[in-house]
Amino acid sequence: DSIRDSARELSTKEKPVEAYLISVMFDNLEDEEERKDLKSIPSNFSLSDEQVDRLRAAGRRLLRESMEFQRLLKSFD
Repeated sequence: DSIRDSARELSTKEKPVEAYLISVMFDNLEDEEERKDLKSIPSNFSLSDEQVDRLRAAGRRLLRESMEFQRLLKSFD
């Protein structure tokens, strides 16, 4: 609600602002094994190249599957 309130406050008649709340969470991954594996990666600054690649791939997939992200992309047309 606060994001939508902020969008309304920033909007003008000439330039309306629309809010998009895009959730990218490992819990949204369908594959239970992948979800568990990714959630077990420690949150630190020394990740292996493989871990970084897996995290990026999962993030891309989650964004592609996000209805709200797709709505945002369509708004650019």
